[in-house]
Amino acid sequence: MLHSFAFWLSVVAVLIAYLSFSVMRRWLKEEAIRRAAEVKPPGTAFDASQIAPQIQCVRQTHLAIVQSRPQSTAYHAGLIAIARRMVASLPYFRHVHDESVSQTHSG
Repeated sequence: MLHSFAFWLSVVAVLIAYLSFSVMRRWLKEEAIRRAAEVKPPGTAFDASQIAPQIQCVRQTHLAIVQSRPQSTAYHAGLIAIARRMVASLPYFRHVHDESVSQTHSG
């Protein structure tokens, strides 16, 4: 049995597996120790006292600013008209538009 190739191959495989496991476990332990030893700078707080008046002003006047903004429906209607013309100028819709115009004029 000690002269069998399969026996020695399995012994070498077990030893390699054990060695790999040991090295990996040691590496993970050292990595955990290294991460724990890293110096982490303490966080700093944000001091909002310098901009507190501006924040209070925005809180008080926000609703008034939103309500005072004029609703420009003409502007939005113009954007929709531009988008409609742009889509109508695409080749696919131009072809469909030409056929519908020729059908309405001939019939």
